[in-house]
Amino acid sequence: MTLGRETQERLLRLFTAACLLVAGLRLAALAMSGPLSWDLQLRHNELRLLEQFHYPREDLLLAAGIVSPANTVYPPHAFPWLWLLAPFADFGLNQLWHGVWSLAALAVLLRFAWGVGAPLSRPAGWACMSGTLAVAANFSTFRLGQYGLIQIVLMLGATLALYRGHSARSGLLFGVTLFKPTNAALMTAVFLRERRFAALAVAALVVTASAVAVGQWSGHSIAALLAITYPPGGMRFTADGTSLVTLVAAWGVPPREASLLCAMAGFAVLFGALRWVDGPRDPLLVLALTGFVTRISLYHRPYDDLLLVFLLLALFRLWIVAPSWRTTAVTLALATTLHLPSRLVTSQGAMLAIFAVWTVAVVLVLVEASRGTRAERRC
Repeated sequence: MTLGRETQERLLRLFTAACLLVAGLRLAALAMSGPLSWDLQLRHNELRLLEQFHYPREDLLLAAGIVSPANTVYPPHAFPWLWLLAPFADFGLNQLWHGVWSLAALAVLLRFAWGVGAPLSRPAGWACMSGTLAVAANFSTFRLGQYGLIQIVLMLGATLALYRGHSARSGLLFGVTLFKPTNAALMTAVFLRERRFAALAVAALVVTASAVAVGQWSGHSIAALLAITYPPGGMRFTADGTSLVTLVAAWGVPPREASLLCAMAGFAVLFGALRWVDGPRDPLLVLALTGFVTRISLYHRPYDDLLLVFLLLALFRLWIVAPSWRTTAVTLALATTLHLPSRLVTSQGAMLAIFAVWTVAVVLVLVEASRGTRAERRC
């Protein structure tokens, strides 16, 4: 059933007002919250150990006679980039530094969101911006000292560079983005689908050089560091997230094996979906697909819901171009799952319900894209 243009614009304005209210309330809650940047504090402590030539894994630290709670889950190649995001000995300065980078990344993301909606109508532009701003994971990024916003913008930059033909720049940005593999690793499928092997080679060089530098600095071989990062029977933390890994682990599959199984399935699904949606490449659709599959199939917590921002924007664009009560309902349902406080997702049932909404949203976007009904976006 088609939705009238006047009705749609009224809904867009109501949605914008509601999102701005939600964002304001979240900002007030953030200002009144307790100690901030718990996750950044962990990285700060790990980096200060590494500065003293001690790799921050528990076994290696104990072998060196150092008693410390540090036991990083990040791979060795991540640390040069983590250091750039927390380079100071004073933790307060690192909090400020992280806040500046994250605010800059948020500004870039909001500018991109405006660019998705504004060519269609000003109310659409404001709705895309406000809907992006109100995503709960934005505020979790600042509260916890996470890197979600920075990584999302790096993924955006790598994808846009890829489709503009800048292979070296795209590969460099992708290689940097891989400092948190659970957010970026599946992007490899996009490069393979487009046969951009030179870009993949640049990314591999960035990762290898970073890992070798950390190994040389800390006095350990790369093989030893990888073995202690991904030990057999390890990675138990992956069972505590909110993704398919959590559900598969709950069925009795060891967390490490569950992570590998879900990652391989996710890669296959993403590569297949990219082949199915053929024709002129649409960076927003590619990012929407990649973010959805990554969020579902790899270890994540609710603060990683930022990966679904591009799906939200792709659905907004579809809703504006092809207005109907169906697209309206799915768009509002997806936005609601991303705007809800993460503490409400406390059971497997709630997790499955949210996954169902995300799946319906991505299927709707894919089906309409295959019919050629999506709006063309210049990138």
